[in-house]
Amino acid sequence: MRQAILPILPLLLLLLFTYGGCGGGSSSDNTNVDDPPTRPLLYFSADSSSDGQELWSYDGIFAPELVANINTRVTRGSSPRDLIVFQEKLFFTAFERNHGTALWAYDGINAPEMVADIDTVTSSITNTTETFSYLTVFQNKLFFEGSDVTHGKELWVYDGINFPQMVKDFYPTPITYTGIAPSYLTVYKNKLYFNGCSHDNGCELWVYDGINDPYMVEDTLSGPDSSLPYYLTVFNDKLYFNANGDDAYGHELWVYDGIVSPTIAADIYPNSGHSEPKWLTVFNDKLYFQANGAEIVNNVVEQRGVELWAYDGANPPELFDIVVGSASSSPAYLTSWNSKLYFQAGFDPQGDQKELWVYDGTNLPYEVTDVPKDSSPVNLYPFNDSLLFGGDDGVIGSPKLWIYDGVNPAIKVSDLYSSPSLSLPSGFTEFP
Repeated sequence: MRQAILPILPLLLLLLFTYGGCGGGSSSDNTNVDDPPTRPLLYFSADSSSDGQELWSYDGIFAPELVANINTRVTRGSSPRDLIVFQEKLFFTAFERNHGTALWAYDGINAPEMVADIDTVTSSITNTTETFSYLTVFQNKLFFEGSDVTHGKELWVYDGINFPQMVKDFYPTPITYTGIAPSYLTVYKNKLYFNGCSHDNGCELWVYDGINDPYMVEDTLSGPDSSLPYYLTVFNDKLYFNANGDDAYGHELWVYDGIVSPTIAADIYPNSGHSEPKWLTVFNDKLYFQANGAEIVNNVVEQRGVELWAYDGANPPELFDIVVGSASSSPAYLTSWNSKLYFQAGFDPQGDQKELWVYDGTNLPYEVTDVPKDSSPVNLYPFNDSLLFGGDDGVIGSPKLWIYDGVNPAIKVSDLYSSPSLSLPSGFTEFP
């Protein structure tokens, strides 16, 4: 039997009072009474130790439940990844011994079903997730990086009915797992942008309008060398990303408006150093990210370490130097929740102790003390007025599932419900 947070009798009385069961009037006439709003379930991948990494659901009231043990032949599980809602179903990639990694779908009622296995030769050998990646909905179709032994990694599409099709063979070759390797698929101005690779131009920014052949936006780093546009993020109606160009600035923050050629937005590590912006996240009308910064003082480059930065789209980026000097706090998993920015960061000079930090948009970022020390929080996700994340509990093992309401101390979900512990939670997605 499932265990609830609240005693069941008060909950039933509350529902009865709220929806008119105790008031005047005929109880048989419900034509003017709205049904209670349906709260979405939270789906995610987690390891229960007995079933391995499988698909789970959580409603915020009862203990998490196993949706299905897809890979029953081994205890390592099916490793569901890239969860996304498409055409009123939950799609994801999962490994099953007979087919390897394939595309699966779940309607919320019946058992998950395999939709397509585009690589029937190699992926059944090991628990690989290379066959499908970066699932993205665009123009009511599901796009993804797909790979088979004939074409390697290319851009594929699924319309919800027919078998998935390759959009274009950008890099004709019989070599396994080469090709355009599209990644960081992002919808911007009704077009699909991604990092794509070709023999002549390396890995650059590409675009697809859903009709014509995809094309390269620009050869930002000329020739076969790669600019490697990563972490594509839409902010202030522009597309931002990490890239390396011909200007010898190194990997910096770039911007593209969909018309004029992409340009560097900020040189955070002056000269040829690489700032490598990551975890790009929009919060309070600014773009926040992790970057390796430096400043030129008296013609000398002084390192600022890997820290939190903010960019408003006009002025120079602002540095939040959590660990002063050249040491790094390495902020990661940036997540906007409850009008604040939460993230993982390390305050010790070596960066070994990772804690949950928060920034309210006004005062300096500070450590959240309601979370156990050395928790190393990962995969932060807001759900039902709380923040879920994976974090260490001081016991040797993988990160466990925790819940934090912003006021009271964080608690492991397994302790909250006296249920089995779940490890490695990831891919949080609400459905329906």
